[in-house]
Amino acid sequence: MIYLLYGENIHASRAVLGKFLDRFKKEAGPGWRVFNCEEDELDAGLGSVSLFASKDFYIFKYPSALSKEKSEMLMALLKRWSKDDSIVVFYERSEPEKNKFFKDIKKYATKTEEFKKASAAKLAPSLSKLDRAEQEKLRVWHEVDTGRFLSELEKVSLGGVASLPKKERSGNELFVLGDLWGKREKQKVYLLYHALLDAGFEADDMLRTLLWHVKNLNNASRGRTKEMKPFVAQKVSEQARNFSNDALSDAYEKLTLMADPRGRDLLETKLLHFLLAY
Repeated sequence: MIYLLYGENIHASRAVLGKFLDRFKKEAGPGWRVFNCEEDELDAGLGSVSLFASKDFYIFKYPSALSKEKSEMLMALLKRWSKDDSIVVFYERSEPEKNKFFKDIKKYATKTEEFKKASAAKLAPSLSKLDRAEQEKLRVWHEVDTGRFLSELEKVSLGGVASLPKKERSGNELFVLGDLWGKREKQKVYLLYHALLDAGFEADDMLRTLLWHVKNLNNASRGRTKEMKPFVAQKVSEQARNFSNDALSDAYEKLTLMADPRGRDLLETKLLHFLLAY
């Protein structure tokens, strides 16, 4: 059985994806996997029949990013997955243009859900009655975050003022998050973490950056900085003084466990707890 989830309303699609993660955790035991097709190498034995499992439990995020070779490998499995008891979920942020593999998935999918953004007027018929400045702020929120749009609309309907949407955030701020954690500035870490999520960054993005940063901190705490760029070496050497060697080792181990595909459920919550625990 194949499920295809895609669409511009990523908040709605992520909620459904989260339900599949919860379901896999309860039903699939240790055999389920999550693949980020923008980053992960797919296993050569993917989908092979096991003596201990009669069906596959897989989630493939952003399958349109796969190379031709990898997509052909999965293509050979689509027909079987569409007919057996396997539960295989394909997730895309939006419908990719002119992507043959996405069209193939759509063809074999047992169920396809497209998560569209409803128009601001449809979501809020009374929008035209609001002050023009409030209308503009709400329209921007609608474009970048439907969930936040609805909460801001409720605020305005109760007599409040809509928040001003923040500027688009740069990927460099992922590294700022690591620096703030290294400096142990927890309040700033908390605010930036939520701001990055609101801006569309995923917990996976932050996890990869933190793994790199905490690995560097571990090396710096043990005097192993020769392979680093001078700026990075100086920065992590200063931040490493804020932790004991044991604390840094423990932090890296926790992040590594989170990076395991079987530990990705509730990743946003686990990562926030990690950021505030040290």
